[in-house]
Amino acid sequence: MSGVLDLRTEHGRAAYFLDDEALRSGEPVELLLGDGQWLRGTYEWSGQELRWPGLRFALGGDGPAYTIENSRTAVVPLPPDAVLRRRRR
Repeated sequence: MSGVLDLRTEHGRAAYFLDDEALRSGEPVELLLGDGQWLRGTYEWSGQELRWPGLRFALGGDGPAYTIENSRTAVVPLPPDAVLRRRRR
């Protein structure tokens, strides 16, 4: 299933939910792009309600590594109307 993120407070803590299930930083998700394709990445959120969560995804090409996994990555913010789905395994 796919949908938009829903910010909720449960047990005194804020969390984003997708399809009524809380998302956790590091969880694999896919972002729907304007051309109908899905971009695979990792959900990230600092827990600060004033900041949008983000999608970290791998970059192609050669260059310096930016993460512990020795890969080149970028992060884009996820606005409230972004459509996501949990990554298929």
